[in-house]
Amino acid sequence: MERMSTLDAGFFFIEDENTPMHVGSVAVFAGPPPSYGDLVRLLVAKLAQVPRYRQRVRTVPLNLGRPVWTDDPHFEILYHVRHTAVPAPGGAEQLRNLAGRVFAQRLDMAKPLWEMYLVEGLAEDRWAIISKVHHCMIDGVAGWDLAALLLDGRPDAEVPVPTTWTPDPAPSTLGLLLDGVRDVVGTPVQQLARVPAAATGLLSRGTLVAFGRGLPRAARRLGGRTPRSLNGSSGPHRRWEWTQASLSEVKTIRLAFGGTVNDVVLAAVTRGWAG
Repeated sequence: MERMSTLDAGFFFIEDENTPMHVGSVAVFAGPPPSYGDLVRLLVAKLAQVPRYRQRVRTVPLNLGRPVWTDDPHFEILYHVRHTAVPAPGGAEQLRNLAGRVFAQRLDMAKPLWEMYLVEGLAEDRWAIISKVHHCMIDGVAGWDLAALLLDGRPDAEVPVPTTWTPDPAPSTLGLLLDGVRDVVGTPVQQLARVPAAATGLLSRGTLVAFGRGLPRAARRLGGRTPRSLNGSSGPHRRWEWTQASLSEVKTIRLAFGGTVNDVVLAAVTRGWAG
């Protein structure tokens, strides 16, 4: 049993029918697709390296404490890995529509919070993987754990032999409650112990002056913002879109302005949102 971080718990609880909190990705590959059975067997062989993908979320009674991760005794890989195809002609529009429908559907919160779809029927002898993982499971790097394990740069890479997996016993309701109470009492004390050091930096004269000067500009920007596709009201349905850029172009921008590849991507997304 492992307790969620405060940030991950926020991602878990903020989800509702109009705000699914999973992270989605679509990867397109050239060449003939693997069989569904081969994909499942590859995942089963590698799941031991990412144990979170066989765990589910247990909330604490009365929400007295952050949720915990526990092994799912009923884990079934065939529920999480699915097989589908796009209709002819199998172009970008058909793939976008399928991805939008997949991403509009919420994950089952009673099971491990991920799904993967093997997609056939793409034009030009291609196939795709659509992946959904709840944000509370991942961070910016760990989100690629399962996808990275599927990919290998060596054509002669060997698939590991699957190991036997036995789920750890689930905690009792009373155990969850008592541990949750300890979390509620202990976490604020730990946070208070870090307040003096944090306050030294946050409450410095220069920081407060800069913060005060920035408030009018921030208020003007918020007040003048008009609803757009990314900041208007949201509903349960989703459309999915993408744009393309070569990695060499992104690296050229990174070298010219500093930062990382991820910084360039975030800047492009932000500009698209603001425009």
